[in-house]
Amino acid sequence: LMNNIYKIFTNISRKNNSVIIFDIDETLINNNGEKIDEIINFFNYIKYNNFIPIIITARPNNNKSILYTENQLKKFNITGYKYIYFMPKGYNVENYKKIARKDIIQKGYKIEMSIGDKYWDIGKYSNLGVLVKSEKNKIKIKIFYIKPKNNNKTLKDDTQFTNIKDT
Repeated sequence: LMNNIYKIFTNISRKNNSVIIFDIDETLINNNGEKIDEIINFFNYIKYNNFIPIIITARPNNNKSILYTENQLKKFNITGYKYIYFMPKGYNVENYKKIARKDIIQKGYKIEMSIGDKYWDIGKYSNLGVLVKSEKNKIKIKIFYIKPKNNNKTLKDDTQFTNIKDT
């Protein structure tokens, strides 16, 4: 199933500013605190191929959460990411994730792919989106091409999801 992600990934022409966005919960690590090997392997694969991994999580932006998350990521050898974004108080998850992706673009990066378990993980400002569903040692994915509804390249709030692969 993950072969579809690798196949699509190999068609992305890497630039010096190409990034892949990852969510943590139910993407890299399941709700039982166990690693999701297929996604972690892909995380390491993109680093090996000189893409820049960035993590955007809805985990709270406080010292306890940051320390716990950093230790958990190290435990599963999820290292070498350029940035990790934690959600500040007062935001809803969907808007926060969109604002974080916009910040990445404003820093000069091009988001080639976003991977997460919810639509807000892969929404606006992404090129390709991969939705991950992990159940009982099995992983299912849906891959989307994401573009503005008005078919131009401006950064508008309207986003259209076109399903590419469903596995």
